[in-house]
Amino acid sequence: MADKKYELTKETIEWDGYILHRIKALKDFADVKKGDIGGWIEKESNLSQEGNCWIYDEGKVYEDARISDNASILGEALVEDNAMVSGSAQIFSFAHIYGRTLISEEATIFGHASVCDFACITGRAKIGGRSKIYGKAEIYEEAIVGGTADVSGYSYIKGQSYLHGDTKVFGNTTIGGEVHLDTGIISNGYWVNQKAIDELLGLQKNTIENFDNIHFTEI
Repeated sequence: MADKKYELTKETIEWDGYILHRIKALKDFADVKKGDIGGWIEKESNLSQEGNCWIYDEGKVYEDARISDNASILGEALVEDNAMVSGSAQIFSFAHIYGRTLISEEATIFGHASVCDFACITGRAKIGGRSKIYGKAEIYEEAIVGGTADVSGYSYIKGQSYLHGDTKVFGNTTIGGEVHLDTGIISNGYWVNQKAIDELLGLQKNTIENFDNIHFTEI
């Protein structure tokens, strides 16, 4: 590519057994100016030369991870393995993205959150705190996961759902609507919305635990 937007500098560090290079902008784009120093990558394939994607601060991307489109890596965030970050997604603070994850569209990962395995975060979803998303879980639309929440398996969290505290969601579970949970365990075959929780079960919020093979639909 003749018109590169950045280059690898001679400044290097050893990180997790890999040699990473500091990057330097070769032209203006987005809020990056020619000559700006960015974060760290192992090789050029980690950061696309196209679009407005950039690695800021002390962000690190290595192995076969790839940042593309208009995505941003900031703070001390780590992206490794075969993870892909695209669209206008932002990864910042101390977030850790690894495995074969996909972070795209306008998703935001921050705090000490980790996303790994085959998890997929899209839409305008936000993942923060010390939460962990793994397995083949998908978080999308405007869902928020924070605190020390743990989402795994084939779970789908969508709508305006808000999971935080020490909530654990796993198995084949779908949570949508405007569900708000800050504790408890949800597993194995749910399609849950807040109206189902409040009206069908007659339970207070945040107390669903270990009900197997129950299926709710929108009402």
